[in-house]
Amino acid sequence: LRSMMDTDGDGDPPLENVDVFLPAWVELLRSVSADHPGWGREVRRLLREAVELHGGVEGLGELAHRSGADHPEAYHDWVGALVRLDRLPEAIRAAREGVARIRDAAYRARLGDRLGLLARRVSDTDLAVEATRAAWRASPTQVRLLQLVNAAETASVRETVLAREASMILRPDWQHSDALACRLLLLVGRHEEAATRFQRADALGWGRSDHAGSVVL
Repeated sequence: LRSMMDTDGDGDPPLENVDVFLPAWVELLRSVSADHPGWGREVRRLLREAVELHGGVEGLGELAHRSGADHPEAYHDWVGALVRLDRLPEAIRAAREGVARIRDAAYRARLGDRLGLLARRVSDTDLAVEATRAAWRASPTQVRLLQLVNAAETASVRETVLAREASMILRPDWQHSDALACRLLLLVGRHEEAATRFQRADALGWGRSDHAGSVVL
């Protein structure tokens, strides 16, 4: 729709009755999304476009409130629209809400990354720690660990934050890379626990990025 509305080709008149069409289009897309979940991503993209065309940034916010827990792109688009309008405090509140509500770990982590960037733009060190920790916990990676370390150092809480995260990775439900866990254990000086993970690791597989031996030895 947006592409057609923005096209200036061959003197064609603009789309007529868009304001009448959009509410019905939104409701149709909502029903298709609910009744045919296999259509998934494309239907959600069309729905977000229609909602924004009809209701602007407030419409995106309403969509995020209504279904953002299972439609995480709504939060990402809402935050992006607020940033483009330079409404940073509202973008931060929207991102924090999304990080708390989104069920999909990968989308939640990416929104945490985005919240961390917003925290740096407004020079809020506490928010930067909160955001980078949320992203790390949702989907741990080496980059996110480094971002958490940097944010915690800037806020002068490195020791406390990393110690808490190290305790969390020792829980039985930690299902992520041993190499990543060992990086964090070594950062906080828990060498024996890192060595224990190394001793339990496969004798083969040192070439894998998730193998403890690639870090500990």
